[in-house]
Amino acid sequence: MSDINNLMELYMEKANLCVMTLADKCNGENPVRACRVGIIKTHGCIYIPDECTYSMHGIGFTFTTADWSIDVDLGEDGLCGGFDAWRLARFAQSLGGWNERSLAGLDVQLKMLRESGYLEMATQVGRANLFRMFKK
Repeated sequence: MSDINNLMELYMEKANLCVMTLADKCNGENPVRACRVGIIKTHGCIYIPDECTYSMHGIGFTFTTADWSIDVDLGEDGLCGGFDAWRLARFAQSLGGWNERSLAGLDVQLKMLRESGYLEMATQVGRANLFRMFKK
């Protein structure tokens, strides 16, 4: 399972980098809230250090660079709320060079990791299907 572990860790690294960089533009406000009240635009550009475009959707953002794209839902705390099989599959496909990832295969692996205690449900986001890794 180390391949999926690497993918989850890379997803969280990129997601947190993007969200924290965007949050710096929001005067301490949750980035989703900041978009809704006009502190920042619903789409734009940040630098991480490479150029990265962002576009708000629902309770999160899609971030895209020349090398990858990531979809992130935010929790009430304004941080990355977690991931699911769909987000990991899209992220892996955007990276290229990763083994072919099927949505069904990733879903099974995530459920196995949850049953083993490696993942927990990210309930604070309000979405029952998002996972978070336990901090070790």
